[in-house]
Amino acid sequence: METNRRGAEGAERRELGEDMYRLTGEVIGAAIEVHRLLGPGFLEEVYHKALKVEFEMRGIPHKSKHPVAVNYKGRPIGEGQLDFLVGDVLIIRPLA
Repeated sequence: METNRRGAEGAERRELGEDMYRLTGEVIGAAIEVHRLLGPGFLEEVYHKALKVEFEMRGIPHKSKHPVAVNYKGRPIGEGQLDFLVGDVLIIRPLA
């Protein structure tokens, strides 16, 4: 059974790429730490601020409340906002 899990992890690592695999692991670790210390029951904004602090403390490159252009059929229709853009490749939306 152990061999299958390791094989699956290796396949996942190859599929995502080593850098993305490392980055997702760092983000998950940061999110677990926030949840471990704060626990449940706060508004999303509290978790957002705590995760931002945790990213900064861990040196995880990120942009908070990052604006993005929204297009519809090739035409600009407005602007959206990503909660976090991590390492310019990973979008994170913390939930309460």
